[in-house]
Amino acid sequence: MTADDRDDEVLQGIGAAIRTHRTAAGLSMRELAARAGMSQPFLSNLENARAMPSVSTLYRLANALGIGPHEFLPSQAHQVVVVRAGEGLLAPVDEVPGSASSRLVAGAPGHMVEAHTFDVEPDQPIGDWFEHDGEDFVMVIDGALVVEFADGRTVDLDAGDTLWHVSELAHRWRTRPGVGARVLLVNARPPAAPRPAAHGAERAR
Repeated sequence: MTADDRDDEVLQGIGAAIRTHRTAAGLSMRELAARAGMSQPFLSNLENARAMPSVSTLYRLANALGIGPHEFLPSQAHQVVVVRAGEGLLAPVDEVPGSASSRLVAGAPGHMVEAHTFDVEPDQPIGDWFEHDGEDFVMVIDGALVVEFADGRTVDLDAGDTLWHVSELAHRWRTRPGVGARVLLVNARPPAAPRPAAHGAERAR
């Protein structure tokens, strides 16, 4: 299987997972799009594997559905998973043109840990505010990173520095002027509780 084939398979899996969770929640495509702050045609493209969702988009959809974003990712049934350098699902952090990209190196439905690597060019956008379940561990491998919190705190990180914080505290990243960064992000969350049977699923389209 080629890399393009793997990417197509991943896209189809993400689209199917979005549709499955939307239907289970009893939401039409229009209703979910409104909750997640996106257009219905864009959501249709995601569900039909015609567009690669950004990390920000997956988080918005997950928050709208009350699940973790890892629930959209391809399943990893093995007990040991190796991701070689340069492999892993690559997606933009945000829909803003020129945004940095995130590479998923660990995480799947039912797993407690989701890990991403980021290679950020100097002055490259890294998305807006994030707020989600669990705990975040951040390590700057190279360069420098500034993490801002909604409560007004700002943390400057250099190569080798690490940061842990509760993920529910709204946060965003930026680089120092003229300085890029290579970052490892690990998000851990408790297993999702079983979802109750949804009502009104017949309205889902």
